[in-house]
Amino acid sequence: MARPRGLKCSHCQEPGATLGCYNKGCSFRYHYPCAIDAGRQECLGEPLAKMELFLFFTNLLQDSSFVVPPGNSLPSDKANVSVILSPQPFQLCAMPR
Repeated sequence: MARPRGLKCSHCQEPGATLGCYNKGCSFRYHYPCAIDAGRQECLGEPLAKMELFLFFTNLLQDSSFVVPPGNSLPSDKANVSVILSPQPFQLCAMPR
């Protein structure tokens, strides 16, 4: 019980916070009443990770041409039927432009 005494609440800045954020890598800590009062908090890492993924895939699409590897057929336009429709597995190669 000594550890929570040193942890400050991310909402009120008072020591004794025992509730941690459920997002991996997030360091927010709260007292129970402060967590309810603060409501849904978005971690700083989540929008940064989304932006990083967007930039990565945008760069990949701009700088690469996607082709089917030699010896493979074109992807099927038939979907796997389950709760949601998903494409059948296929392979692609990203070639620099």
